[in-house]
Amino acid sequence: MKAINEFEDLLVKHNNTHILKFYLHISPEEQQIRLKERIKNPQKQWKYNQKDFEEAKLWKLYMKAYQDCFTHCNAVPWTIVPSDQNWYKEYIVASALHTLLKGLNMQYPGLKK
Repeated sequence: MKAINEFEDLLVKHNNTHILKFYLHISPEEQQIRLKERIKNPQKQWKYNQKDFEEAKLWKLYMKAYQDCFTHCNAVPWTIVPSDQNWYKEYIVASALHTLLKGLNMQYPGLKK
């Protein structure tokens, strides 16, 4: 995590890079719905991994690991996005991107002389 913080710091402070960092959080209930949909829907079967349901049982351990990341890997702040509803997730991410881009005050280059 120290290396990630140092890398993010390098990008932001020394390379004038803008970083948006999102954690897309879904509830365990929504995760189960989505995992089952991967089996039933042919268009989503490419996402299926037979170990997904076993891994889902480790929810609390994963949440602890994510909490450690939020606490210790934060040179660039996290935006935690509730993602059970895709429209809301997309709105939050698009809104953050729009705010960042608007704040850059970019201009068209105009005609070359």
